[in-house]
Amino acid sequence: MPATTELYCQVEVPKGARVLNASVRDASQEGQAELKCPADWCHFPDTLAQYGTPLAAIVCVSQPGAPGGQIAVRPIALLRTHDAGGFEEIVVCVPLGDSTWAAVESISEIPGELREEIERFATCRERRRTRVAIAGWLSREDAMTAIDDAAARWAATVNGRG
Repeated sequence: MPATTELYCQVEVPKGARVLNASVRDASQEGQAELKCPADWCHFPDTLAQYGTPLAAIVCVSQPGAPGGQIAVRPIALLRTHDAGGFEEIVVCVPLGDSTWAAVESISEIPGELREEIERFATCRERRRTRVAIAGWLSREDAMTAIDDAAARWAATVNGRG
């Protein structure tokens, strides 16, 4: 995707929705069985991440989006997680046109509590089958590279080269 292309994410899980906490392993942790999504959990259409699924994104929104809806976004960082299967990249974005997030340019400008909630959600959401660790926060430039790489993988697959 060229740098001038407007980027959109498709909402999968809206901010505030409750999902299964995959890190809960026994009944003694029953009160922690659900996890609240700290922002809109999304994906970039027409991309393929390392795992063969669309590239994941989490969009810091003021109000939750509608599942299946699209949000115009500006990437600000890349969160990398690691599990037994390798690395997963999650692009952290802010929505375009939302004055609350308009001035945010990097992850350092996101409140610490929200960053911690994003990390917790990234390591505990229901799709995880193995122990997950945070490998690190990377720059906006790294996020843009991840988007470009995932779009290229998708295009290669669609064109029969993948």
